[in-house]
Amino acid sequence: MSTKRTTYEIIRSLEGSIEPLAETNIDEKHLANLKEWYGLHEQITNEICKVANNENLRCYKSAKEIIDYARKHLEEITTYLTEYIQKWDDKCDNR
Repeated sequence: MSTKRTTYEIIRSLEGSIEPLAETNIDEKHLANLKEWYGLHEQITNEICKVANNENLRCYKSAKEIIDYARKHLEEITTYLTEYIQKWDDKCDNR
């Protein structure tokens, strides 16, 4: 019996690890992988932003549900990332 893999698992298997290991040969490959992940992330984010910007379709229930879901995701990820960035700033201030 085969188990269906998630989209994330498929992408990870295609693009590879991005974790730094402080080993030059491995980290060079992981940096190349990260650049691929970056491109994919940028494309996905752009698609979600396009959906969120469909203001003229929000008068239709089915479209509104999709648009609102995209907007909620963008709001949540903004909060999540802001918290991470704040932690980085805090660590820099303590040096």
